[in-house]
Order: sequence, then C-alpha cells, then structure tokens
Amino acid sequence: MSGSTPAGAPESPAGTVLFVAGAGRSGSTVLSRTLGLHPDVFAPGELRYVWDQGVLRDRPCGCGTEFSRCDFWQEVGAAAFGGWSKDVASRAVTLRRAVDRVRHVPALVAPRGRFRDHVLEYTELLSRLDAALRTVSGASVIVDTSKEPSTAYLMRHVPGIDLRLLHLVRSSQGVCFSWSRSVQRQDRAGALMARHPVARTAVEWDVYNTMVDGLRRLVRPSMLLRYEDFISRPGEVIAQVLQLSGSSARSLLEPDGRSVDLPLSHSVAGNPMRFRSGPERLQLDERWRTEMPRSAHAAVLAITGPIMVRYGYPLRRGASVATVG
Repeated sequence: MSGSTPAGAPESPAGTVLFVAGAGRSGSTVLSRTLGLHPDVFAPGELRYVWDQGVLRDRPCGCGTEFSRCDFWQEVGAAAFGGWSKDVASRAVTLRRAVDRVRHVPALVAPRGRFRDHVLEYTELLSRLDAALRTVSGASVIVDTSKEPSTAYLMRHVPGIDLRLLHLVRSSQGVCFSWSRSVQRQDRAGALMARHPVARTAVEWDVYNTMVDGLRRLVRPSMLLRYEDFISRPGEVIAQVLQLSGSSARSLLEPDGRSVDLPLSHSVAGNPMRFRSGPERLQLDERWRTEMPRSAHAAVLAITGPIMVRYGYPLRRGASVATVG
C-alpha cells in the first residue's frame, strides 16, 4: 500500500530500473504511462517481450508504427547491438524460456551451474538493452512493466542497473473479471486478448503476489502499492513512486488532479491502452461488482480470501476498499 513507501529512498544513479511486478491486469499500463510524463522517466512497456513481439513478429509500437519502422526502437537496436538481429532475438527468446519462468524462481534466488550460465548470458543482453534505452530516451529511470515474478527475480542479476521494485496489487475480483472479458487488440488486427477462467487467474493471483512479497525482502528499496490507492489519490501516490525511483518531485496530473494528458508512447508490449493518447481520466474500473457472476465471485474469494485480507481488501462484494493514507 502507498503507506509502505520507504522513507528517504536515495537518489537514483543513471542505471535505475523501476520494475513493476504482480499479476496481469493490475493497472500497470496506466500507472507507467503516467510516470512516463516525468522528463527523467521512460516507460517502454513489458520489456521481456521485445525480442519476440518486437524483433521477430514486428508488432506495432505504442506509437502505432511497426517495430521495424519505429525510429525510436531502431535507434535503440543500433545503440545496443549495432542493429536488431533475428539471430540474437531468437537466442534471447530461447534464453528467456530457459530461465524466466515462474517454476525457476527458487533457482533465480541463487543461480548455479549451467542455469547460472544462461542467466549471465541473458542478463548481459538485458544490460545492453537497458543502457541503450537510456541513451536514446535521455531518461535516467526505466519503468519496466513486465510484471512476471520470475522476470523480477531475474532483474536482480542484470549488471549495471540499480533495481527498485514496485509491487502493484489489484483486488483479485477485478483481476479475475478482467481476464475473463473479451478485449480486442489494436496491435493484432482486432484479435481478442487471452482469456482465462476465474479459478486459474485466482490461483495465479495468489502465487504471483506471494512470490513478489518474498522478493521485496531481497530488493531495497521497494514498495507495495494497491491499484485502488493509486486511482483514489493519484497525486500523492505518484509522488511516492517517484521518490522510490529516485526521481525529482513533479506534478504529472492535469489541473483537475484526476486526469493526465498522454502523448504517443513507445511501448513495445502490454495492454491495448498503450496505444491511446490525449486526455485520460484516472478512474476506478470495478465493473466486476455488477457484472461478475455470483458463482465466479464465490470461487475467487475461496481461493484468494486470506491473501486479500493481508492486503487490506474487504471480502464482502459490496464493500469499498478502504484506501490507506
């Protein structure tokens, strides 16, 4: 919760990565795009997918241009690797699949043997990518919204970065409902985003958040933030997250204190919201309260109830989340 911000987080050096970890559909896209309004912050989206979604499949960048035609990403590739290579991208995908999986989290705490060799090879590529992103964007803080717990644990081993961890939590009902809905993707000719049964998503919500809880004991500084607190008190929460990243205090909101004016982004992967630009009101999406079937809601509570209580979420369907000041 926003009250868990570490007091006096030190100023960040040139290599800071603010990694947003947690379950998918937790509001990371709108949060990162808001943070990206700060002149010292760059938000490239879910960086773990740059190799396959960007280089190999040539999906559109957040600016709407195919990856291979986006000047920004071509500059990044040139700075990092002398240009994007499909051979390097294929190797990176192979390495990611070998080390960046939830089942590998225990091994990522202290890698050994051949697994450690793969971690070192892959994180060297990530280090070069990170340095190139700073060079081209001019930012001192990179906000990576890959979210996967395994990616978060892996980031501890990337050379040349100062890792800051933001654990973003959204109510399990909101996450499960979001994953059950049909959402079109602008970057895939209107194809639908993946949908998952609520029971599967609820189990993942438990596992992912528990894993990130453990990581917060290893990464300092770190912060636990509820999506609902961000939406209810955006100015205050943004200031706390900027402090976590070591960035200077700055108002990023419009004069109404409830909206942002978003420019085009250079997000490589993530929620379709990454394509939107212009005025965006920060408002809570709680359609699950009226549209989620009672049987699904009961299943979610049965699976996630104990951890929800730990994060301060009420178990009654009609109860509002008490925000923390």
